[in-house]
Amino acid sequence: MLEFGTLTMKNYGLRRNCSVSIIYPEEIQLVNVDVGVTSESSVYEAEVGLSDKSEDIVLYGGGDYVQLLNGNGLDTTIMRTKGILCGMDSKNGNVVRMVSSGEFHNTVTFMYAPPAESQPGTC
Repeated sequence: MLEFGTLTMKNYGLRRNCSVSIIYPEEIQLVNVDVGVTSESSVYEAEVGLSDKSEDIVLYGGGDYVQLLNGNGLDTTIMRTKGILCGMDSKNGNVVRMVSSGEFHNTVTFMYAPPAESQPGTC
């Protein structure tokens, strides 16, 4: 994987989970998020913006969501969920995880880069 980059995850309306793990310190910036909104039969305009999901919904199931995690190792079950979407503090093992029910056409695009030494963890 390159030191800098942009990645897009898509589910194409299928019930799939997808994770991208970066095992060295990186800053993650969400560029485009369309998760749990657009479906093939969607005929309404959705409100623009991100909303937080309760951790209970994530832990016990409940639709489509994007989860930002960090911690040591590759086991997402022992990583910490990050609650701040505008920036991340730089730690080893960042993961962007998209969970899809198959009811929506989900897409997440994010950029990654080494942490800026002058402003680690700022928005």
